Amino acid sequence: MRKFKKEILEFLEQENFENNLNDLHKFPSKKVINTLFPFLCSTNRRLKENAIAAMGEIMARSKRMAEEYHKLLISYTPGRDNYLDFEELQKDVIADN
Repeated sequence: MRKFKKEILEFLEQENFENNLNDLHKFPSKKVINTLFPFLCSTNRRLKENAIAAMGEIMARSKRMAEEYHKLLISYTPGRDNYLDFEELQKDVIADN
């Protein structure tokens, strides 16, 4: 596994992931989002949810990233192709749409 992808995987797998979301700024935003894509297809629910949360956090902090990737995140809302059965993330995505 590539070094950066492994670093992002370790970040997503942290026990206190939610408390460390602010640490995402230490990575280049576009590089992180591109690295998160494979994790969106993970069969590991926690890993998938954390990848989506990380993408949301990056988009919340960067208008440029939000404009480029918001449609992907919206696709995880009810009635969309990539529906995610995780209510807390749905609320955040729907509220910002």
